[in-house]
Amino acid sequence: FFLVGLNGKESTFAEILWQLFGKVQDISELMMFLLISLGWKVLRPHLDISEIRFAVAISIISFYLGVFQVACTTPSTCSGYQL
Repeated sequence: FFLVGLNGKESTFAEILWQLFGKVQDISELMMFLLISLGWKVLRPHLDISEIRFAVAISIISFYLGVFQVACTTPSTCSGYQL
């Protein structure tokens, strides 16, 4: 699907970019489920500051792990860590 016109090979940059977009979509779905389960905009108009901080922390941690998962394709790039 990511064929380059001249050589027919996949574009590594485009593949990584689409994987990152997929991770962002997964995180957005996670946040949607979390915020709905907290009752935001369904039962109450505002969240507490601790709930907002928790949601932001979960988003940041998920994004960091997602970027690490996309970037970690070979054992040499992972520096010995496994997900």
